[in-house]
Amino acid sequence: MDIIIKPSILDGVMKVDSKNSLYSEYFIAANAIGNLVLVKNDNETEDEKLLKKLLLSIRSGKSVIEVLSEKRFFLTLSLISAFSSGKTEFITDNKDKKVVAALLINNLGGSAEIGENLSVTGKGSLKGGEVDAKGDLDITLSVMIVAAACEGETLIKNAAENIGAFSKLYTSFGGKAEIK
Repeated sequence: MDIIIKPSILDGVMKVDSKNSLYSEYFIAANAIGNLVLVKNDNETEDEKLLKKLLLSIRSGKSVIEVLSEKRFFLTLSLISAFSSGKTEFITDNKDKKVVAALLINNLGGSAEIGENLSVTGKGSLKGGEVDAKGDLDITLSVMIVAAACEGETLIKNAAENIGAFSKLYTSFGGKAEIK
């Protein structure tokens, strides 16, 4: 399955419940790049609190962030950092995650390099482009969130099949996604 995402502003209110709690972190991150989704969660998780703290650090312009690669928001954070105006270093021991993140950022018109760490130089925006999600849910959702803020269209090839509930929320907030 492929998805074409057109630039848009995500705007709405998400009341977190047991059916959509998996998605709250993606929409929290979306707000760091100009979207307006109010995420209402009566039981904010430690991961959500950490994500908000890390997003503030990225927005400050120069960050060194140690993120456990098993955190679901690693890819989302690395993509969001490409919208900053500074350099962000991600310290993680997972080389595969670093490679995937760098490939996604570079394919969308950003600047990322892999050394000991993942180094992302923010350009203030991403152009859009084509990425291969390899059927991975985290890649698909992370790119969908970021693609809404890109300057041009983004084609997500081999998107995860199980995005129904997320896609419904995404489009209800004004996201423009065409599933092929």
